[in-house]
Amino acid sequence: MSAPESPAETVRRGAEKMRRLAQAASDAGWTGATRIEHDAHGNVPIVVSTGPSHVHAIADVMNDAYAEHIAAMDPSVALLIADQWGEIAGDMADYEAYVIEKLQLVYGEDHGYRPDWTKTLAAALKFLGEAP
Repeated sequence: MSAPESPAETVRRGAEKMRRLAQAASDAGWTGATRIEHDAHGNVPIVVSTGPSHVHAIADVMNDAYAEHIAAMDPSVALLIADQWGEIAGDMADYEAYVIEKLQLVYGEDHGYRPDWTKTLAAALKFLGEAP
């Protein structure tokens, strides 16, 4: 039986998935400004990405609020978040591997202090579709 995944590994996995999806969207041509347009009848909002020589629809969505969120979360934003999560995962792993071990060696027990990474872990779990 394998050991349970550490919080750092979970956050790292979330970062890797976000980076993979954002890179795929970039590679598929999601570049330049992103804006909201509406279909020919003025009803369905469409998220549109413009590049140097093209305009293409990214998603037909149910309402303007969804469209605005999708447009705001373009691949460059996701890549920045993935980088941040990757750095936090590294900090989490370093903390667990070094600081807790040293506290136990020096004081003979774990004093229970942990930096609060609960929001990052919760966001990664939600993004991975694994939130409780």
